[in-house]
Amino acid sequence: MAENLKLNKEFSKNTVSVGINNVAVSIFGLLTAVILARALGPVNQGILALVITVADILNKFISLGTRSSVSYFINSNKYSASRIYGTVVSSSFFLSFLLAVGVVLVYRPHLTDADFFGVADTIYIPSFIAIFLILNFLRANVLGVFYALEKFKIANFNNLVYFGLPSLIFIVSWPFVKINIPLVLSIYILNSVISLILIFKEAKKLQLNPVGKFESKLFMQILTYGLPVYYNSLSQTIQQRAGIFVISSSLGLSHVGYFTFAYSIADKLSELSKPLVVTHFPKVTQLQNVSTKVALSFTKSILSKLAAVYLIVLIPFIVLTPLLVPVLFSDAYRPSIVPAIILSITISSWGLIGILNNFFASCNLQLKNSIILTFGLTLNILGLSVAYFLGLGILWISIIISLSSLANFVVQLVYIKIRFKTTLANALPDFVWVLKLISKNLMRSKL
Repeated sequence: MAENLKLNKEFSKNTVSVGINNVAVSIFGLLTAVILARALGPVNQGILALVITVADILNKFISLGTRSSVSYFINSNKYSASRIYGTVVSSSFFLSFLLAVGVVLVYRPHLTDADFFGVADTIYIPSFIAIFLILNFLRANVLGVFYALEKFKIANFNNLVYFGLPSLIFIVSWPFVKINIPLVLSIYILNSVISLILIFKEAKKLQLNPVGKFESKLFMQILTYGLPVYYNSLSQTIQQRAGIFVISSSLGLSHVGYFTFAYSIADKLSELSKPLVVTHFPKVTQLQNVSTKVALSFTKSILSKLAAVYLIVLIPFIVLTPLLVPVLFSDAYRPSIVPAIILSITISSWGLIGILNNFFASCNLQLKNSIILTFGLTLNILGLSVAYFLGLGILWISIIISLSSLANFVVQLVYIKIRFKTTLANALPDFVWVLKLISKNLMRSKL
């Protein structure tokens, strides 16, 4: 009993720490969104979204489930953090470098006639994607080691720099400099370099040294465990991002801008789930070593907490979005309002799916989870194909994405009920936990 109390206290402390950091990240993200929306407009927003989306999908394409594997092997005490860190850094650089070279050699997009410092966009954009890919792939995987070690303060600070620095640069430069796509991409590269240097410095303080530490046997074990997780992550990314390419092909870049803007507004809700998803996985992996029943009970309590958080936030989000978008951004983005509200439901379901993904991974049921996620992905692709051939607008595309995500979540719950003879569907929202958390931190801030 005392051990469970200590566990819950430690978990709550870590969750609050990550949560406060995510609030700050959300504020910086909102400021960046306001400035870029006003400075770029829907068409340039669409171009920027396509470039970042390509980089994001390529990142997921070579991720190989590394972050989940790292957390599993560290928290199951199979390997030392130093050995895992060395292998992760070496393999991450090698994989991202190979793909980056391929991008530069093969990818030749012509999206705009903007001046990229005297270089054609067909050269500049692939070069940006290649460099951005290497820097961020390394950063994400090193950050995964810190999350696995539950070094949340280090990860929090790095995330704050990563999301906050561009926002501060945009705020300071906006009155004096014309913000355009080349400038935005250059700032993103500079920011990625700074964040990566900072995270490597922190690793060195913990005596984690990547030089000469690659172990092929360990890499193969990480790969074996991570492949189903990798597929799951990739399928979710495709579900989240495929709509952009459908819109680009059938409706044009301005509609990509509207959809991307709607997605970016709704995606602020993902910051609500990240603290629980991030802190849940190391802990549920540790509990799985005790018993599946304990891990399942813990997962159910986390779903209750996250459901309460979403229900508290969704109502004001739905009410305030139509009022604030024209004021904060511009009337040009009115077509994004209803899709943003629909996508807020999608983002909420992804948060809940993230918790269940953690549980499946802790039980070594990634393959079964892959089949379930394939069902959601199939629904998504079929729906988007219909939208493409019928020329449906961003409203219908948003609905299709939401329905496929909700179906995915329901099937995961059904599988757990059949496999473990228990149900998570009756996990009532834990409003008491949320209110206690808020009041406790308000009291602390007053003191």
